Amino acid sequence: MNVTVLLTTIKAPFNIGSGVILSVIDSETVNERKVYVLTAKHCLYTLSGLKTAGQKTPADFVNNTFCNSIQIGYKPTAWLGAPTATAPVSVVNFLGDVCNDAKWDYDLVIFESTDATFFTHARANCCVPADPLVRKDYKKVLVVDQAKGCFALNTKMFELFQLGYGIGKDPSIATTHEYTDYGGKFQSKISSPKATVPTDTFEIVKNVKGKDWPTTTQIFEMNADVTSSTAPGDSGGPLFCRPVKPDKNTTYLASKDKFFLVGITSGMNFETDAELKKDNAKLPSDKIIRNNGVTYIGDVFDEIVK
Repeated sequence: MNVTVLLTTIKAPFNIGSGVILSVIDSETVNERKVYVLTAKHCLYTLSGLKTAGQKTPADFVNNTFCNSIQIGYKPTAWLGAPTATAPVSVVNFLGDVCNDAKWDYDLVIFESTDATFFTHARANCCVPADPLVRKDYKKVLVVDQAKGCFALNTKMFELFQLGYGIGKDPSIATTHEYTDYGGKFQSKISSPKATVPTDTFEIVKNVKGKDWPTTTQIFEMNADVTSSTAPGDSGGPLFCRPVKPDKNTTYLASKDKFFLVGITSGMNFETDAELKKDNAKLPSDKIIRNNGVTYIGDVFDEIVK
């Protein structure tokens, strides 16, 4: 609850997304204190009230008008609770070429905040602290072997769970108004991997999200169903793994209290190019959740936490 945040517009019409407190920058030499919130890049346009990116690039949203329209909600007190505190967004950060401000293909971006109260909260609760031993463990957990898969997705060693502020937990996703009103409230679900390695090219099934949804890369498919919390509003929320069977001899498996960020939720019903090109492929309707896509952070871990 302390690391997952709600991203929302300050004024109506209210649009929401999720995010995670990644790390903090605390530099006494330059008197700089700020919080890094990692979220899905496409939240830039969904938070702007757009259904698709259209002809806009990510860089089109790097301005004071956008930042001043968004706030970060944090510190819910309970499951299905709403945040009790908010902080402003000061800067949209693409980390140089890592998250590329010209393309939508890698679905990660960072919102920075310099709010002092939020900084105090984030320093105590960020999911990737500055501790070099923790970061060393992250590198071991996020290793990908193309034959064996991602270590973090080994369900014999780790269980996975997604957090977000979406509108899920309802037996039908036929139309938005049929959801139970959990939008903007902290939710969690246990997930399992449908794919064990990230795929280079995915795109949202066209008859679900519309023809202008951008092609996305480095996605893991996770299993999902109509009672999962993966739904509008969950995009940008974290996927975590934690040990199934603690092993006191291995630091990253030492306790079930340890958990590691694996990726950021991008959305539901992703398909690979190969799947879309099958002659007899039957694309699902928007009433069926087949999977949810999570953008993997392992290949850029060093860049996003330095």
